[in-house]
Amino acid sequence: MSGQPKLFGALRSFVQARSTPQTAVAHDAAHSHDARTSLDQDALLQKLRPGHTLDERTSAALGLAKITKTYAVPSVTEIWLAGKDLADTSNPPKARKAAFYLMITCINSQTELSSVDRLLFFQAIQEHDVPEDFGMQLKALTALTKNGRDLTSFEQSIGTLLATWLIQTYRAADKRRQDPPSKDKATAGTSTEQSQEDELTAVFQFATNAVKFNFAIFSENDIYALLYNVVSISKRTGTRSDITLALEFMDTLICYGTIPVKNLSGVMEVLCSAHETIAEFGERTWRILGNLLKSHISHSALETLRSVIDGTENEQHINTVKGALRLFTRVFHAKEEEGLPVIEVEMAMTTYRSALNKRSLRTCLEVLRHLLEVLDDKALIGQITYEEWTVPLEILHISTQYLEEVPSGLMIVPGRVDAPGDSHAVKLAHVLGDIVGKLRKMYEEHTFNGPEGDFVDLLVRVHERLPVDMQELVLEHYSVNHLCLPNSPDWIANCEVVVNSFYTHPGKRTEIRQRAVRLLSDVWDVVQEVYGDILVDEVLLPLFDTLEKEKDAVVVTDALALLVDVGVVASEEHFATLSAVLRRCAGLRMSQYASTGMTPSLTKSVTAPEPSTPSRHMSSSLASLSEHPSRGSERTHESEGSSHMDTVGVPSASLPGAAAKSFVYMFLRCLKDNEAKRCAAIFEDLVGLVGSDGDSEARLVAMKLLIRIRVDMSRQTWITPTIDNTEVAKVFNRTPKTAVEHEGEQNILGSRMHGEGHTPRKVSGGSESISGSGLLSRGGSLRRPAGSRLTEHLALSLESLPLWIVPESDPLPMEPPQKSCAYLVTELGEEDAETGTRKVVLPVVKWLRTATNILERDSDWEVYSYLVAGLAPQLNNTPLFWKHIPEIQRLRGLICNQLSNGSTPSRLQMPNNVRKTDVMVGIVVTLTSMIPYHKHNSKQQDDEVIQAFQNGLLKWQRTAKYCMHGLAVCCHEMPLSSTRFLAQTTGRLSQIITAAGVSVHVLEFLYSLARAPYLYVNFTEADHRRVFGVALQYIQHANTITKQNPNSEATASALNQYVLTQAYNVLSAWFLSLKLYERPKYVQWITRGLLASNVTKDTIDERNAALIDMLSRFAYSNSELKAGPATLEKYVQGGTAHINSKTWVHGNSVITIRTSSGTGGLSEIVVRKPSGTASFFCKPNVGADITDLLAETEESLAAKNEAEHGQEEAATGKAHDPLGELSTFLPSYVLLQLAVNPEISDQQRPLLMPDDDASQRAISVFDRIPVVDFAKIGIVYVGPGQSTEAEILANTTGSRRYLDFVDGLGKLIRLKGIKEVYTGGLDTENDIDGEYAYFWNDKITQIIFHCTSMMPTALDRDPQCTLKKRHIGNDFVNVVFNESGVPWSLNVIPGQFNFLNMVITPDARTDFTHRYSADTEEADSRFFQVDLLRRSDISEISPLCQTKILSAKSLSAFVRHVCLNANIYCHVHNLGGGEFVSNWCERLRHIRRMRDRLEQQHAAAQAAAAQANAAQAKEHAREQAAARLRVEQRRALVDVDFGDENSLSAIVESMDFTRFA
Repeated sequence: MSGQPKLFGALRSFVQARSTPQTAVAHDAAHSHDARTSLDQDALLQKLRPGHTLDERTSAALGLAKITKTYAVPSVTEIWLAGKDLADTSNPPKARKAAFYLMITCINSQTELSSVDRLLFFQAIQEHDVPEDFGMQLKALTALTKNGRDLTSFEQSIGTLLATWLIQTYRAADKRRQDPPSKDKATAGTSTEQSQEDELTAVFQFATNAVKFNFAIFSENDIYALLYNVVSISKRTGTRSDITLALEFMDTLICYGTIPVKNLSGVMEVLCSAHETIAEFGERTWRILGNLLKSHISHSALETLRSVIDGTENEQHINTVKGALRLFTRVFHAKEEEGLPVIEVEMAMTTYRSALNKRSLRTCLEVLRHLLEVLDDKALIGQITYEEWTVPLEILHISTQYLEEVPSGLMIVPGRVDAPGDSHAVKLAHVLGDIVGKLRKMYEEHTFNGPEGDFVDLLVRVHERLPVDMQELVLEHYSVNHLCLPNSPDWIANCEVVVNSFYTHPGKRTEIRQRAVRLLSDVWDVVQEVYGDILVDEVLLPLFDTLEKEKDAVVVTDALALLVDVGVVASEEHFATLSAVLRRCAGLRMSQYASTGMTPSLTKSVTAPEPSTPSRHMSSSLASLSEHPSRGSERTHESEGSSHMDTVGVPSASLPGAAAKSFVYMFLRCLKDNEAKRCAAIFEDLVGLVGSDGDSEARLVAMKLLIRIRVDMSRQTWITPTIDNTEVAKVFNRTPKTAVEHEGEQNILGSRMHGEGHTPRKVSGGSESISGSGLLSRGGSLRRPAGSRLTEHLALSLESLPLWIVPESDPLPMEPPQKSCAYLVTELGEEDAETGTRKVVLPVVKWLRTATNILERDSDWEVYSYLVAGLAPQLNNTPLFWKHIPEIQRLRGLICNQLSNGSTPSRLQMPNNVRKTDVMVGIVVTLTSMIPYHKHNSKQQDDEVIQAFQNGLLKWQRTAKYCMHGLAVCCHEMPLSSTRFLAQTTGRLSQIITAAGVSVHVLEFLYSLARAPYLYVNFTEADHRRVFGVALQYIQHANTITKQNPNSEATASALNQYVLTQAYNVLSAWFLSLKLYERPKYVQWITRGLLASNVTKDTIDERNAALIDMLSRFAYSNSELKAGPATLEKYVQGGTAHINSKTWVHGNSVITIRTSSGTGGLSEIVVRKPSGTASFFCKPNVGADITDLLAETEESLAAKNEAEHGQEEAATGKAHDPLGELSTFLPSYVLLQLAVNPEISDQQRPLLMPDDDASQRAISVFDRIPVVDFAKIGIVYVGPGQSTEAEILANTTGSRRYLDFVDGLGKLIRLKGIKEVYTGGLDTENDIDGEYAYFWNDKITQIIFHCTSMMPTALDRDPQCTLKKRHIGNDFVNVVFNESGVPWSLNVIPGQFNFLNMVITPDARTDFTHRYSADTEEADSRFFQVDLLRRSDISEISPLCQTKILSAKSLSAFVRHVCLNANIYCHVHNLGGGEFVSNWCERLRHIRRMRDRLEQQHAAAQAAAAQANAAQAKEHAREQAAARLRVEQRRALVDVDFGDENSLSAIVESMDFTRFA
């Protein structure tokens, strides 16, 4: 193709040359010049090729460009290809410029380039990437495309290139605009900036031409990319020329093509923004939008315009939205002939409404202006339907929120004109005033066809800026249309509008407020019978709450008149509340009553209504109020609330107290009605009242409810009517007995219980009391003493009387509901969170926080003492505070700190009859109740609790026993910390063991502790000696008192005998707890202490002798106390005929020796002592091993003898000795081997018992005396709702928790055939009392548990379960596992021996699911309350003086220990006083009786011999005297004169068993 131009040129030259001679001559000349040029061109082309220097090639390129520009060149492609590499980026600018210059001249020199040549040049332009050469690139592309008209050969790539160039040129220009030129480069910068601006303009124009002439060849993606960049530039630029170019491009695109739908949003934003921002673009943008709306995408364009207006999703600039609004409004108002889309009124209103989603004041102002234009057009107003009015009214409602920025006092009235400097908010108020004026006119002319209620609601929203006449219009509308009556669905809300907008709002004129009150009065007259409570709750109470601060006399008159109308017919709950309002209004200034001598009428009787009497001095305008008849006199009072309002009374003696009791009453009623949300709100009010510094009685009334709040296992709230605070109340002198002792019976019982003749108390917080002599009883009845004046009562002595006494009389204004409130909980479960619930969480942590604050810094003794007395029972309900451990920890830390420092609140004002030690008792009790929360403690915090109890042991005598109880629980619940401080604890016990009332608790603690070896595993010898020393110290103390008062009844009392018995039990139990190899070193030390404690100096007490015998028995042995049955017969051939037996009384022992002459001296020795019986086998060492003999059974010996020596045996009748011919041993021989040689002293010699029936009976009786202590404990399960004996005893099983508890008491044994276990009367032959029982034992104790649920039940034969009753009715101690939900009483299962009932109750009430389902909770997360109920004649013992909380894992062991101690006491008590004889002492006495009988027999035998032999009379008399002397001496174990120090040392030395080790 390159040859064609050359051929055509030659032909033209030839034709021209032949035309004329002149032409030929000229042609020859030209041909000659062309030849020369051709020679130059060839030379330059040769230089242009690679291989020459860059300068030579650059010069050649410029030369060729000049030739190409002037002359026709046959092949420009060849030229360009030769110099193309000059444009490489590695070459200097001069070379690149020459290359592009050569390209442009080559392109321009050809009238038509081939497709290949065009693509070749385009690729060179496209691939060149040197910003400095962009201008040359653009010129080359312009030349190649004829300024965008011809895009042949590169249609697919031009779009992308143009989109890229647009962004590049804009960025370059924008950067130049942003960078300020330096001084030395000002000129250069200006030229460069102009060049870049020109390049941007040129690219825009090129792109515009390209889409104008070649739109069809562009793909949609190319157009999208181009338009996207154009829109982006328009949004970013701040230069008007850029926007002009962009608009020109968009206009061209719309006219010659179309805009992709994806670009509509961006294009519309540019048009709207330009329309609003630049005035001169207004018509141009409108024209472009018009063209767009007339195109085939008009619908999409219109929706895009509306989306720009909508501020819901698009965050548009305010100017863009305003521009869109103006363009939209112009379209909306456009005439039909303009060809634009028709916009309906509904669409227009909806679009205006959507613009408010932007939440911009300026946007709202613009919308209101457009709305005003609509309202000015009557034709358009007529098109708005009833439903469509909702949108413009909503627009007006939204716009009212911006009135907050308008200066106060600016009223919304029509006709106001904007002034220079007015803010947008003020301008909006002006426009809103015009709109409201138009609507009001339409409303009054009845041409407003929209919802009038919405229009009135609009007026209500701006009520504070409405003129009076428009406010009256609103109230009139509410009245005429009955909007405040129940026939309107929103009548309560409308009533609230009347109150809040036209009554309580500040600045309202008197006539408007009067009209509001009268409107509500009219409403009350209509709804009081049916909807009166709702109206009072929702509307009137907020109104009445403002009366206290009301200053407008006219308004007060109308409002109080309404209050009286409501009060006389309202419910009791509302009546109490309204009465409190009246008291605040009239009675806050008590001086008024003092000056007038009047008494405020606080409440009015309902059961016996009287004519209304003014309760305060009121203005004459209120005088007519008393004439209103009582319309509620027929109403009766519900039984549940009768205790609160039956009489003409007030909730309390003080004004704040009345309000507090009303709060309590409302809470209980709401709880009964399951109004959980209201309960929670009242609860917070009560907590705030208790935590305030106000009136004592008010705080106490509120606290009486708060302290009684409990939750069940489902965390549902209920109120306990009683609390167990008697113990601490006694300490605080708050029981009738203790109060009388300190205050006098007349004052306490007369004033506190009957409300007569007492001195008014001092009221903290500055509140006056209206209680006085007969003025107001403590029960709440109002009395009006004749001639009394309040000032006389207030002037009386400030000496206060107790505000609370236990038992409390009606502590709550009504009986609380028994059922838990299912909707008032302390925490939500997972199912509640997942499914949603009506349940409300009671913020009990606020109450706990307030209680802690009171304990920390309160000054009011009445409040403080009641909290200390009642907080522990509430803390025992562990689920109540289980989720509020941080506050529990704070309370624990405070209490531990107070116990450690002995501190109380610095401002606390205690009465004279209460000491700090009394306060500390309550603090210790509270700390004990916090032990269950130790799971959340650190080890250090557990240590602090133990240390706090230790401090209380010695610091205050009165707290010692309570600290002992706390430590007893800690040993079970906090073993690690208890172990750490146990040595210190036992050391402190020695200092208080002799304190009155403490000894029993100390010894019970030590006795139980002995059975928990894991606690004293680290004890040293000194620690053990300290424990023994505590018991010995008390024994010495008790015996000293006995010496001083030998015949004292106190000494012989059951309690004292029990404590002394426990002291010996401590010695026994702790000695047996020692490791076997450690016991001998303590024997001598304990013996010395026992001998030192003897009552008399010449004998050893029976208890001491029995204990010493126990020491000797177990010093080197852990054998059982009771020997097994005789077994010698098993190894004797021929039966008992070959056994010889003799018995001696030897000291405090009975020794029986049985020998067999046919066994080579095999002997059985049975030693019976006070502490037990032991048996031994022995045989002389004659060369045979006794084990060989014992291995032979009786049958094998008989068979062998018959086979080998049958004939001899038959002849002689003697058994053959398998060990050979052995000597025969008599029993005396064995005794001689045991006796001391030479002859033992006369007073210690053995006495042989005759082989007669009397001796056998004596030994048999002795063997039946137990060697261990037995205890039988009854276990009773009480199921849900059970209350009678028959149904309780009929239970054959129990809950899962009960079964777990019983299983932990001991091991399960089979009753049938058992002989070695004490069963306490349970049948062991025929399973009459069941097949199994639970049993526990140690070395010296056995306990059998009579579980009624394990005994057979036959209701058809025994409906009263008397077979079960015969067991538990004879048990001294019964454990009652009570899940009935009601308190247990001793009278439920009465019995002659039913001394003590230990009652176990879950710490929270349970339902069926919690009782019987498989409990997945950990044992230390389930807790039980343990109480001890005792008969009135039973003394206070055990740690259960107050309720204790134990975890499930510790419950069984704790109960077993307490039951064991309690059973011992009951045994002592059952004796009716006097000395208590233990089993060991009884065995000792029996041995002594046998010895005395032998002595007497021996003396009698000697006397008979003396009568027969007169010659020996003198000797007989001597022996008889000696026998009598020995009888007297044998009444003690050892007859020694302890006055001789050497004798005492000898006895102690004899007990040094270490010499036998």
